[in-house]
Amino acid sequence: MAPTKSNNLLIWCQKVIKSYDDENNDVDCELKLKEIKDFSESWKDGEGFLAIAHYVFPSEEFNFRDKLTQLQTPYERTKFVFNYAEDKGIPKLLKEDLFKDEPISLESEKISIETYLLCFYHDYSKKLENEKIESKLKEILGNIDQMVETSVNNLKDNKDIDDDFEIGDFSIENEMEKIESIKNKLVESNKNVENKRNESSITKQKLMELENMIKGVKDELEENDNTSKKFRQEIEKREQDLKNDVEKKKEQYEKRIQELQLNINKLKENDIKEREELKQRLEQERKAKEEILKKKKQYEDEIQQLKLNLEKGIKDKQLLEQKEIKIQEEKSEAQQKHREEMKRLREDLLNASSRNEYLSMELNNEQTLKSDLLDNKKKLQTNVNQLERDVDSEKKEFTQIQKAKDKLSASVKKTLMELEQETKTYNLRDKTKKEIEREKELLRQEREKEHLEKIRVEKEKRIAQNQLDTVRDDHDNELVKVRELKFTIQDLDRKIDVAETDIIDETKRTNKLIDYFEEKAKIHQDKLKQRNDQRVKKLEDQKNGFQKQNSQNSDQLKKEMERMNSLNREKIELSSKDADLQQQYQLERKEKKNSEKLKKNLDDQLNQVKHLLNLENKGRSSREKSKTKLEIETKQMKSTLSDEHHKREQAKERNQTLQTDTESAEKKLQSAKQQFDQLKENREQLKNEAKELDIEITNVITENIVVQSEADSRIRENIEKLEEKYKQEIKAREDAKLQLETKQFLANQKLQESIEQQNLLEQQRIDRDKELRLLNEKLERLETESIISDAPLQKIREEIRSLKIQAEKDQEEREDNQELLHQMESDIKRLEFEALDESSEASLHQKQLEILEKKLREAEDELHSHNLQLQQQQIELEQKIQKEKRRQKKEAAKEEKELKDSIMEEHQRKLDLLNMKFNRTKATVDDENKESDRKVLEKRKLLMNLMELNNNSLNNINQQQQQQQQQQQQQQQQNE
Repeated sequence: MAPTKSNNLLIWCQKVIKSYDDENNDVDCELKLKEIKDFSESWKDGEGFLAIAHYVFPSEEFNFRDKLTQLQTPYERTKFVFNYAEDKGIPKLLKEDLFKDEPISLESEKISIETYLLCFYHDYSKKLENEKIESKLKEILGNIDQMVETSVNNLKDNKDIDDDFEIGDFSIENEMEKIESIKNKLVESNKNVENKRNESSITKQKLMELENMIKGVKDELEENDNTSKKFRQEIEKREQDLKNDVEKKKEQYEKRIQELQLNINKLKENDIKEREELKQRLEQERKAKEEILKKKKQYEDEIQQLKLNLEKGIKDKQLLEQKEIKIQEEKSEAQQKHREEMKRLREDLLNASSRNEYLSMELNNEQTLKSDLLDNKKKLQTNVNQLERDVDSEKKEFTQIQKAKDKLSASVKKTLMELEQETKTYNLRDKTKKEIEREKELLRQEREKEHLEKIRVEKEKRIAQNQLDTVRDDHDNELVKVRELKFTIQDLDRKIDVAETDIIDETKRTNKLIDYFEEKAKIHQDKLKQRNDQRVKKLEDQKNGFQKQNSQNSDQLKKEMERMNSLNREKIELSSKDADLQQQYQLERKEKKNSEKLKKNLDDQLNQVKHLLNLENKGRSSREKSKTKLEIETKQMKSTLSDEHHKREQAKERNQTLQTDTESAEKKLQSAKQQFDQLKENREQLKNEAKELDIEITNVITENIVVQSEADSRIRENIEKLEEKYKQEIKAREDAKLQLETKQFLANQKLQESIEQQNLLEQQRIDRDKELRLLNEKLERLETESIISDAPLQKIREEIRSLKIQAEKDQEEREDNQELLHQMESDIKRLEFEALDESSEASLHQKQLEILEKKLREAEDELHSHNLQLQQQQIELEQKIQKEKRRQKKEAAKEEKELKDSIMEEHQRKLDLLNMKFNRTKATVDDENKESDRKVLEKRKLLMNLMELNNNSLNNINQQQQQQQQQQQQQQQQNE
């Protein structure tokens, strides 16, 4: 078997060249071949080609060692090998000029080298198969020769046994026993001869079977030739299709690369990340392009291999054609043509009926798909209703949260009032320090309570937001499902349109077939014999070309539509991603600016507080406690501000995503409309082309009818000629039959005469046996009588010997007569078989003529009845098709309107709901921001007031201390 992969072929080449290395090592160590590792660089020297050519095609003229020494350059070696292989039947796949230049590079010719070596391997495998067949034939012939030799040796053994009777010291009893044994052996030898004859007949049967096998092999070779022709046609079609596909893919990828490069140039101003992503895409597409080129190379390699196989098949076919030059008679050709035409017509009708059934099944399937889509639509509506209910429940929870906020605001107001009262109390000078500390502790406790309440409210807010996020995600998923349903509905519409066009085409074809059968009866037989043949050939070629173009155009349109859809989707995704990235980038800039401003404000406030605290480092423990409290409050304010800022960002991002989704949906609808319009235009173009093809087909059919009428007339003329020939042959065979009968009569007479002679010989043998018995009795008597001398005994023995010699001669004559009888019987049988064959052939010819006449009549009757049936079926089909078309068009229009209206209404309703939600969330966020700002201002005021109170209290304490010191000094002075 040939290698299925390049690795197996490479291993075979390595084994061949290693065998030559081993032989060279035994003789000369200097002659070493280069190791083979691949199909490019290791073949530069040309030594590998020499070794493989000598291994596959050895001859006395081609001495491997002499050629290695004579041919020193790779150019000379390759030239010799290519010419030698071309003489043996392997074509040149490489040029000799490649091996002229010193820097030889064979990487581009790797595939051609591999295919060239494959040709050598195929020839080698064929030789091995032929040698196996020859060895089997030799074994069979050797067995036959052995059978004949054994039969001859058995006969010789029988003669050797007879010679043993001449041994001295003759005794009558032993001789009698030997005579009986000889008789038994003669019977056994006759049996053996009969067995050998049977075996020879078996061997003849085996030879006949071998001849039948050879005929079968020839038939298989003819079938392989036919398949090779078909295979070549398919290969040429595949080559054209692959070339067109590769060129189109190249153009598409080049266009994509140009578009992406333009996008990169535009997006260079925005960010470095976008550039990197686009570059990665470009690299991916380039890799895809390289993969396509690799696939193209692989396809080309496969095509070249197939071409080589075809060339080999063609050579085998030429050899067979040289052996089998005889052509079949005109009768068989005419019959085959008539049968093939009838089969084609029947197959066309069956195909038309099967296509109609297939289209009806597809329509039913599409209707079931539509019903399933409607059910899915109802389920989606139920899901949307559930989502609306969930939104209402979320609204209720939001109202509860607002109530909690109101409570918190009331509690904050109370605390503010209490703080104002406390400030008033601080203004009073009568209160002591202990009361101030107690009041501060109470304030701490109240603030801690407020802080805990705020944390609880924030937790509730976060839980509500998480629920809202989950509901919105569900809503987005359902929107995606709705879009997918839209696309499926559009696909169904396209399929329905395609089915309708197929039905129309099939109705037209059936009409054309009916017209063909109606016009066949009207056309005359004697018009345009020579011109029509040429025209029919040209039109058939054009028809096949148009059919191929139509099939190619349909495949190309489908592929282009799929590619256009994928490109449009990618464009939409890129545009949406670009818009999202730009918006996110702008939002991030704004947020960064706001965050920087807030940080600056907070840093200013902290610096102020730190400055105040640095002034009061020498103060009391109360002042330190107030400082820690202020830091905790600032941290809390920062956390609240960051949470509120994060909420704002999330709301803005959601709004932007909704806007982008609406824009992308509108763009998709517009692109779908454009694609639908393009499909309509393409469909109209295809219909016009189909009409033109139908006109050409009708013209071709008319001309085919004329040709068929002429062919029928020729067939009839040929039949008449054949009848005359058969009559002449019948007369000749009858004369030959009479001659054979006379020969048979003479042979029977000869047989009877030979049988009579054989009977006479048997009687003589019986008489001699009787004489032998009498002589044996005499010998016994003489032995009893001892008076007798030796002389009469010797006389009796001589008489016995003479009788034995005569018996042997009689046996030889009898065997010769038997052989003559067998020959005569075989000749008689042969003559009988010849007579039977001739009589059977004459009867077969007569029967064939009668069958042909019957078939012609039946075919004409069937055509007439078939025409009538087709007319009736065509009328019924047209009526049914028109009704179904009307009904389907109405249903499709209604369903399209309903789906479009429902989808648009749902889309608008959902957009309105989302806008309402967005406005509400925006209002709530703005209110919360205002409240938080107001709280921050109030707290700042409180802190400033506290700082002023502390400063005042410190000043008062200092003044009191100074007064006390002054009083003490005055008292001291007074005391002094």
